[in-house]
Amino acid sequence: MEAHEKTVLDLAAAESASQDSRAIVLALEQEFERQRLRLNKMLGVGPETHVRLCPGLMVLKNRNYLPVVAALN
Repeated sequence: MEAHEKTVLDLAAAESASQDSRAIVLALEQEFERQRLRLNKMLGVGPETHVRLCPGLMVLKNRNYLPVVAALN
């Protein structure tokens, strides 16, 4: 294999990896926006609102708490 052919193959591999990375970033940005809009809906604020969360905020991992709260009311 000549040096030029190896360089072309290396360039093709690098471009492919770059495209894969861009696709992953785009997918993550779309998921972030979807989750942001979901949070806004749950909080009752408009989609244009950017909610800032406090550092160290504890998140409830058990999603079964809503029926219990509803039963208490």
